Amino acid sequence: MREPSDRAKALISDADRLRGRIIGAYSQVEHLITDIVLRARRLECYAHLPEGLPYRLKTRIERVEVLFEQEGPLKRYAPRAKPLLNGLTRYESIRVMMAHGLFILDMKRAPPTFEYRMFRTEKASEISEGLMVTDADQLALAASEISAYAQAVVSLFQHIYLTERLESL
Repeated sequence: MREPSDRAKALISDADRLRGRIIGAYSQVEHLITDIVLRARRLECYAHLPEGLPYRLKTRIERVEVLFEQEGPLKRYAPRAKPLLNGLTRYESIRVMMAHGLFILDMKRAPPTFEYRMFRTEKASEISEGLMVTDADQLALAASEISAYAQAVVSLFQHIYLTERLESL
């Protein structure tokens, strides 16, 4: 196997950087969803809500939405929070592929393509292969979109935490 060209090395570096931005932005929002539930449950008006969070993202988001629907200081943020929370599901499949997919650079295409492949267990005995093919520009756009989304969530939650004094709980 020969040494990759400088152009290939640069593309691989870009792909790694963008992969990290996508995973990092998603992780920030995922963390905040858990954090606000844990902090809010310390307030008497939310103490009756179930402990812990479900594993599946959709169910976890539903649990957080219930938090914003309950009578209490967070209810007034529901109109802004709910659409943002549901936005995370839009990025779930790309985050999974970025976190678990094998990266392959195809320099033979113009523009060069990034392939991400991973195996999925559908049932106990069924395995399928997932494939995502993109290029540097498309992946950069996806990274910018999820980063902007994550920043909107962080800004809202920062406002909530400071206004409702949740950071000290």
